[in-house]
Amino acid sequence: MLSIDSQQRIASACVCCGSDHLSRSPAILMPFVAARVFDWYPVVIDESWGLKTIQNGHAYSICTSLLCKDCGLLFLDMRFSDAELGKLYSDYRGKEYSELREQFEPGYISRNNFLNEGVPFLKQVEAWIRPHLQFSIVLLDWGGDTGTNMPFKNENCLFHIYDISHKPVMEGAIAVDAATVAQTQYQLIICSQVLEHILYPAQVIESRISYVSRYTFIY
Repeated sequence: MLSIDSQQRIASACVCCGSDHLSRSPAILMPFVAARVFDWYPVVIDESWGLKTIQNGHAYSICTSLLCKDCGLLFLDMRFSDAELGKLYSDYRGKEYSELREQFEPGYISRNNFLNEGVPFLKQVEAWIRPHLQFSIVLLDWGGDTGTNMPFKNENCLFHIYDISHKPVMEGAIAVDAATVAQTQYQLIICSQVLEHILYPAQVIESRISYVSRYTFIY
């Protein structure tokens, strides 16, 4: 396992490879995330604040973007607690989540609806992976929501979905818990658009490799 301090509130090393060879750049925390997790909202500072050394203007939650010079990962320096992640991903892409995000990102709901309908390039993904597999296969969609975007969902002998949203899964799929995942051997694990949401992605990849006999990851 990588030697990474997972207790730090503000990362001082790469959360993927552990390197401390980092470049830093000032940034602001995504306003939706700040509101959802911390109940922090952008404010306008004016004369009514009575501040003597702070300039008037819009104020957002500051953070730092870090770029690892060794592995190339670009990431946020802030590391969230389990409770904070629970606030962020509760009812993920559901009504309350989407309505709040729409306030900060007009057009988000329509983009969300597009994702729920399924990505249009699934056949290309299957063509890319197919040469590396022997069918019929056991699949795990790790963080796959309902399973709509899972390759080979009609060409398998077993199709598991592990997801924190607890949404009803598509026909033919089985929603499973972490214990079931740990007891099952898979030929293909998909982590599509998942690892960017994970605090320490390399550790997650290393732990999932033990669940597969032959494996491919799609990030």
